[in-house]
Formats: sequence, structure tokens, C-alpha cells
Amino acid sequence: MNLTFSLHTGVRIFVGAIFILSSIGKFIDSSDAQYLVELLSMNIYWLIGLSLATQAPHLYKALVHSICFGSKMIVDRFENEGIKIESVIGVGGVARKSPYIMQTLANVLNMPIKITASDQTPALGAAIYASVVGMIHKDVKTAIEIMGSEFETEYYPQADLVEKNKTYYQQYKNLAQFAEANTKSSSS
Repeated sequence: MNLTFSLHTGVRIFVGAIFILSSIGKFIDSSDAQYLVELLSMNIYWLIGLSLATQAPHLYKALVHSICFGSKMIVDRFENEGIKIESVIGVGGVARKSPYIMQTLANVLNMPIKITASDQTPALGAAIYASVVGMIHKDVKTAIEIMGSEFETEYYPQADLVEKNKTYYQQYKNLAQFAEANTKSSSS
């Protein structure tokens, strides 16, 4: 199964924690790790480990990793439910305009990510399905072969960063579970 999704700039679609990284692109020591957890139902933000030395690049990298770790949780959930994810296709503005985010996602997911060349991938997908419903094409596979967009680039996981991310991803999940367990709303 292919998993196609669009990365949005907001992190509110993910529950979890993020890692603040050093501005030179390497993970800081885990004892100094900084986290952010956002809980959707309560809109509570946890900022842990911030200091006067925290700068905008740290926060940006933290947000990127939050989105990528949240995406990994989604992929893991599909696979835990028996739906094997064999490839990822990135669509939309962020996927086409931010090589950093897409490379980070490839490293976190540990799978290649293809980026569509189309500026209007969602509209193209709708047109593909409409062509099947309107009996222009006999099935979705045929419509995709005829109408589908090419890929403009592909990002491959970098083995050294994949291994580092495994440790940080586990810490991310642990912190998310802790935050959820300790910030239940009174209405729950």
C-alpha cells in the first residue's frame, strides 16, 4: 500500500513530543534534550528544557522533528493494524519546497519518499477518481497510468541518522504517553 499525505505547517494534527536540536544539525546530548508536547483535546503545550540559550533554529528543528515523529506514529499505527506501508509520496507545498523537512521525514520513517511534480496533486487525484466514476477510464490504476503526475525527486534514508532517530523516537513516545497520562481533562 502507498501512503500519500500532505505535510501541513501546523503541528496541531499530531500528539506527541519534539526534540530541540542544536543549530548545527546534530542531536544535543539526551540529558539536555528539550521537548514540546501538544495535546489536541486540551491545546496544552509543554515546553521542557528551554533555556536562555534556546534560539529560533532550535525551535524550528524541534517542530520539524515533531511533525516527522507524529507521521511515524501514524505509519506505525497503520502497520500495527495490518496495513503495510511500502512507500510514501509527498504532495503539496512543503513537500516540494523543503528538502530539509522531507529528508528528515525519510530518516525518521526509514523509507524513501517520492515527491510529486504536480502543483495541484489533490485536484489531480480528484480528477483521476472522477474519470473512473464518469467511465472515461475503466479503473483507478488505469487512470493513474494515463493521468498521474511524475515524481520530481526522491529522498532516501541516511543510515547514521536513522539509527539516532530510533532512540529519540522512543523518547518521544515515552514523553507523549507521560504527558497524556498527566494532563487528562476533568471532563474525561
